[in-house]
Amino acid sequence: MTAGAAYRANDAATGYPMHQRGALGYRAGLYLGIGKRFDVGLLYQHSGIGIEKTTNVATEPGIETRRTLDSLVLEGRYFAWRNSWAGLFLGLQLGLGWQGLDHTATRVEQPESLPRIIKVRCSASGGPGLGLGANLGGEFDISEGTSFLMLLSGTTNRLSSDTLQDGGADCADGAGSSSVFLAQIGFRHRFDLGGSADKKAAR
Repeated sequence: MTAGAAYRANDAATGYPMHQRGALGYRAGLYLGIGKRFDVGLLYQHSGIGIEKTTNVATEPGIETRRTLDSLVLEGRYFAWRNSWAGLFLGLQLGLGWQGLDHTATRVEQPESLPRIIKVRCSASGGPGLGLGANLGGEFDISEGTSFLMLLSGTTNRLSSDTLQDGGADCADGAGSSSVFLAQIGFRHRFDLGGSADKKAAR
Protein backbone atom coordinates (compact mmCIF):
# COMPACT_ATOMS: atom_id res chain seq x y z
CA MET A 1 0.00 0.00 0.00
CA THR A 2 1.19 3.51 -0.80
CA ALA A 3 -0.12 7.02 -0.05
CA GLY A 4 0.94 10.54 -0.90
CA ALA A 5 0.19 13.62 -3.00
CA ALA A 6 -1.87 13.84 -6.19
CA TYR A 7 -1.84 16.78 -8.62
CA ARG A 8 -4.26 17.42 -11.49
CA ALA A 9 -2.34 18.89 -14.42
CA ASN A 10 -5.19 19.94 -16.74
CA ASP A 11 -8.22 22.17 -16.26
CA ALA A 12 -11.75 20.88 -15.78
CA ALA A 13 -14.03 20.62 -18.79
CA THR A 14 -16.58 22.89 -17.09
CA GLY A 15 -14.46 25.99 -17.67
CA TYR A 16 -14.67 27.02 -14.01
CA PRO A 17 -11.37 28.09 -12.42
CA MET A 18 -9.31 25.47 -10.58
CA HIS A 19 -9.14 26.64 -6.97
CA GLN A 20 -7.00 23.68 -5.89
CA ARG A 21 -5.16 21.09 -8.00
CA GLY A 22 -3.41 19.14 -5.26
CA ALA A 23 -5.00 16.44 -3.09
CA LEU A 24 -4.26 13.20 -1.27
CA GLY A 25 -4.14 9.82 -2.97
CA TYR A 26 -3.59 6.20 -1.99
CA ARG A 27 -3.48 2.75 -3.59
CA ALA A 28 -3.50 -0.86 -2.48
CA GLY A 29 -3.20 -4.06 -4.46
CA LEU A 30 -2.08 -7.63 -4.85
CA TYR A 31 0.88 -8.53 -7.07
CA LEU A 32 2.24 -11.80 -8.40
CA GLY A 33 5.95 -12.08 -9.12
CA ILE A 34 6.87 -13.80 -12.40
CA GLY A 35 10.52 -14.71 -12.25
CA LYS A 36 12.98 -12.12 -10.99
CA ARG A 37 12.14 -9.27 -13.38
CA PHE A 38 8.34 -9.07 -13.65
CA ASP A 39 5.35 -8.42 -11.38
CA VAL A 40 1.68 -8.34 -12.42
CA GLY A 41 -0.90 -6.84 -10.11
CA LEU A 42 -4.51 -5.78 -9.60
CA LEU A 43 -5.00 -2.65 -7.51
CA TYR A 44 -7.46 -0.04 -6.28
CA GLN A 45 -6.54 3.64 -6.47
CA HIS A 46 -8.22 6.70 -4.96
CA SER A 47 -7.25 10.35 -5.38
CA GLY A 48 -8.68 13.83 -5.34
CA ILE A 49 -8.67 15.49 -8.77
CA GLY A 50 -9.14 19.10 -7.82
CA ILE A 51 -11.55 21.72 -6.58
CA GLU A 52 -13.32 24.20 -8.86
CA LYS A 53 -14.48 27.38 -7.16
CA THR A 54 -15.74 30.75 -8.34
CA THR A 55 -16.24 32.62 -5.05
CA ASN A 56 -16.50 32.10 -1.31
CA VAL A 57 -19.76 30.18 -1.49
CA ALA A 58 -20.36 30.63 2.24
CA THR A 59 -21.07 34.34 1.75
CA GLU A 60 -21.42 35.02 -2.00
CA PRO A 61 -23.24 33.53 -5.01
CA GLY A 62 -21.16 31.03 -6.93
CA ILE A 63 -20.16 27.35 -7.14
CA GLU A 64 -17.68 24.96 -5.52
CA THR A 65 -17.10 21.44 -6.85
CA ARG A 66 -14.79 18.92 -5.14
CA ARG A 67 -13.84 15.97 -7.36
CA THR A 68 -12.46 12.47 -6.73
CA LEU A 69 -11.39 9.52 -8.85
CA ASP A 70 -11.60 5.81 -7.90
CA SER A 71 -9.94 3.27 -10.20
CA LEU A 72 -9.50 -0.48 -10.64
CA VAL A 73 -6.20 -1.05 -12.41
CA LEU A 74 -4.21 -3.89 -13.95
CA GLU A 75 -0.50 -3.13 -13.68
CA GLY A 76 2.62 -4.78 -15.05
CA ARG A 77 6.06 -4.00 -13.65
CA TYR A 78 9.49 -4.60 -15.13
CA PHE A 79 12.46 -4.46 -12.75
CA ALA A 80 15.30 -2.87 -14.68
CA TRP A 81 17.60 -3.59 -11.75
CA ARG A 82 17.09 -5.92 -8.80
CA ASN A 83 19.28 -7.59 -6.21
CA SER A 84 18.64 -9.40 -2.91
CA TRP A 85 17.53 -6.26 -1.01
CA ALA A 86 16.45 -3.56 -3.50
CA GLY A 87 15.02 -2.97 -6.96
CA LEU A 88 14.11 -0.26 -9.48
CA PHE A 89 11.09 -0.78 -11.74
CA LEU A 90 8.99 0.67 -14.54
CA GLY A 91 5.23 0.05 -14.57
CA LEU A 92 2.39 0.32 -17.09
CA GLN A 93 -1.29 0.54 -16.11
CA LEU A 94 -4.61 -0.12 -17.79
CA GLY A 95 -7.84 0.33 -15.87
CA LEU A 96 -11.28 1.82 -15.35
CA GLY A 97 -12.07 4.95 -13.36
CA TRP A 98 -15.21 6.26 -11.67
CA GLN A 99 -15.49 9.96 -10.89
CA GLY A 100 -17.27 11.47 -7.92
CA LEU A 101 -18.15 15.03 -6.95
CA ASP A 102 -19.56 17.10 -4.11
CA HIS A 103 -21.13 20.27 -5.50
CA THR A 104 -22.26 23.42 -3.71
CA ALA A 105 -24.08 26.27 -5.47
CA THR A 106 -25.36 29.50 -3.98
CA ARG A 107 -27.67 32.19 -5.28
CA VAL A 108 -29.07 35.43 -3.91
CA GLU A 109 -32.81 35.86 -3.44
CA GLN A 110 -34.33 39.31 -3.08
CA PRO A 111 -37.36 39.17 -0.79
CA GLU A 112 -39.16 42.32 0.26
CA SER A 113 -36.87 42.77 3.25
CA LEU A 114 -33.17 41.85 3.20
CA PRO A 115 -31.57 39.74 0.45
CA ARG A 116 -30.54 36.25 1.48
CA ILE A 117 -28.18 33.61 0.11
CA ILE A 118 -29.67 30.21 -0.76
CA LYS A 119 -27.25 27.29 -0.73
CA VAL A 120 -27.84 23.99 -2.59
CA ARG A 121 -25.66 20.88 -2.22
CA CYS A 122 -25.55 17.59 -4.11
CA SER A 123 -23.26 14.60 -4.64
CA ALA A 124 -22.96 12.46 -7.77
CA SER A 125 -20.77 9.88 -9.48
CA GLY A 126 -20.26 8.57 -12.98
CA GLY A 127 -18.24 6.15 -15.07
CA PRO A 128 -16.49 4.01 -15.81
CA GLY A 129 -13.94 5.65 -18.09
CA LEU A 130 -10.76 4.17 -19.54
CA GLY A 131 -7.50 5.03 -17.80
CA LEU A 132 -3.86 4.61 -18.86
CA GLY A 133 -0.80 5.20 -16.72
CA ALA A 134 2.91 4.68 -16.17
CA ASN A 135 5.13 4.79 -13.12
CA LEU A 136 8.72 4.69 -11.93
CA GLY A 137 9.58 3.33 -8.52
CA GLY A 138 11.97 1.68 -6.16
CA GLU A 139 11.72 -0.79 -3.28
CA PHE A 140 14.16 -1.39 -0.45
CA ASP A 141 13.96 -4.25 2.04
CA ILE A 142 13.59 -3.14 5.66
CA SER A 143 12.96 -6.60 7.13
CA GLU A 144 12.46 -10.11 5.89
CA GLY A 145 9.43 -10.04 3.59
CA THR A 146 8.75 -6.28 3.94
CA SER A 147 9.97 -3.48 1.65
CA PHE A 148 9.77 0.30 1.67
CA LEU A 149 8.36 1.73 -1.59
CA MET A 150 8.82 5.05 -3.40
CA LEU A 151 6.65 5.72 -6.45
CA LEU A 152 6.21 8.45 -9.08
CA SER A 153 3.32 7.95 -11.50
CA GLY A 154 1.16 9.67 -14.06
CA THR A 155 -2.29 8.70 -15.34
CA THR A 156 -4.77 9.99 -17.88
CA ASN A 157 -8.45 9.12 -17.53
CA ARG A 158 -11.21 9.55 -20.11
CA LEU A 159 -13.98 10.76 -17.83
CA SER A 160 -17.33 12.08 -18.99
CA SER A 161 -18.10 15.81 -18.98
CA ASP A 162 -21.86 15.16 -19.18
CA THR A 163 -24.10 16.32 -16.35
CA LEU A 164 -24.07 13.86 -13.44
CA GLN A 165 -27.22 13.21 -11.47
CA ASP A 166 -28.06 12.90 -7.80
CA GLY A 167 -31.24 10.88 -7.23
CA GLY A 168 -32.47 11.56 -10.75
CA ALA A 169 -31.92 15.33 -10.57
CA ASP A 170 -29.11 17.19 -12.33
CA CYS A 171 -26.18 17.90 -10.01
CA ALA A 172 -23.12 19.20 -11.91
CA ASP A 173 -21.11 18.57 -15.06
CA GLY A 174 -18.50 15.81 -15.05
CA ALA A 175 -14.76 16.46 -14.88
CA GLY A 176 -13.91 15.49 -18.45
CA SER A 177 -10.57 13.89 -19.30
CA SER A 178 -8.16 14.22 -16.37
CA SER A 179 -4.36 13.96 -16.17
CA VAL A 180 -3.05 13.27 -12.67
CA PHE A 181 0.48 12.97 -11.29
CA LEU A 182 1.18 11.19 -8.01
CA ALA A 183 4.17 10.98 -5.64
CA GLN A 184 3.75 8.28 -2.99
CA ILE A 185 5.54 6.20 -0.41
CA GLY A 186 4.45 3.02 1.35
CA PHE A 187 5.17 -0.58 2.16
CA ARG A 188 5.05 -3.92 0.37
CA HIS A 189 4.83 -7.29 2.08
CA ARG A 190 5.83 -10.48 0.26
CA PHE A 191 4.35 -13.93 0.71
CA ASP A 192 6.25 -16.97 -0.54
CA LEU A 193 4.06 -19.21 -2.72
CA GLY A 194 5.11 -22.78 -3.34
CA GLY A 195 8.46 -22.35 -1.65
CA SER A 196 9.96 -20.32 -4.51
CA ALA A 197 11.56 -16.96 -3.79
CA ASP A 198 10.79 -15.83 -7.33
CA LYS A 199 7.04 -16.40 -7.13
CA LYS A 200 5.41 -13.99 -4.73
CA ALA A 201 2.20 -12.26 -4.06
CA ALA A 202 2.81 -8.84 -2.61
CA ARG A 203 1.24 -5.95 -0.79
